Amino acid sequence: MVAKFGSKNFTVSRQKIYTFDGFTLSSKLETDKQNATGKKPTTAIKGAGLNTIKITLLLHRELGVHPRKEIEDWEKIKDAAVPNAFILGANPMGLNKYLVTDCSASKTVIDGNGEINSAELSLTFEEYLPAGKQVKSAAAGANGNTRAAGLTVQNAYSVVTPTPQEKSQLKRKNAGM
Repeated sequence: MVAKFGSKNFTVSRQKIYTFDGFTLSSKLETDKQNATGKKPTTAIKGAGLNTIKITLLLHRELGVHPRKEIEDWEKIKDAAVPNAFILGANPMGLNKYLVTDCSASKTVIDGNGEINSAELSLTFEEYLPAGKQVKSAAAGANGNTRAAGLTVQNAYSVVTPTPQEKSQLKRKNAGM
């Protein structure tokens, strides 16, 4: 098995070649600019953003795949909005599950009977966190100290708030005061 998402297994065998090309993983840091009169704006770090995975499925009838059925299956997965782990090789990508957020078929080859003989199916998966839940980021802090961010989550269900001493260290210092 090359990869797996929910009930979909990406495999290569003598009977069927069902795999993808152009795997990309996008991860970003969420920031906000705070303007100061007459000065450059400062950068406020909000935290880690949601990861995005993009792949392109190569669907060919002669490789044992039914392109139209696969396109319809992936549309149903997207519309069901059920998060699943994206497993590459034997390991899940990241700490969280993903949702299919975009499904787009292109480069279709249709025969005289209206059957799709081949197509490329572009899929976008976005990391999923339920509303109200916070999880510990893999990149919690440059020094590994997750408490410096002001809020640490040990797992998806327990939250550790900063101590009064840590709160005082988190306060901004105004040099003009």
